Amino acid sequence: MWKLAGWSGVKPPAQNGKFVGTVSKLLPNGSAFVTCPDVVSTHGYEAFVNPNTMKVCSLAQGEVVAFNIHLVAGKPQMLAPCWKRSMTAAAEAAAAAASAVNARAGGD
Repeated sequence: MWKLAGWSGVKPPAQNGKFVGTVSKLLPNGSAFVTCPDVVSTHGYEAFVNPNTMKVCSLAQGEVVAFNIHLVAGKPQMLAPCWKRSMTAAAEAAAAAASAVNARAGGD
């Protein structure tokens, strides 16, 4: 199941995401990249996600997203909105438990 994220509510998205990938390579400035073989084979680079898109879509490393891109200086950049793959209730409980264990251990 997919959940729309980062939609402004003004203009409905034209289509579901053309590409599917995993949010990865978080950078200190809040941006990231999406690992997606289809984007790399088409454009030669992974899709960049700017900090604003990360924020409005509430993205986290490891999330699977369906997304559209535009090219900036010839390189693919993910657009908002995107569609996040929803976790099952069991997966959400496991993620919450792992997060709680990590917090108790002093991790982020």
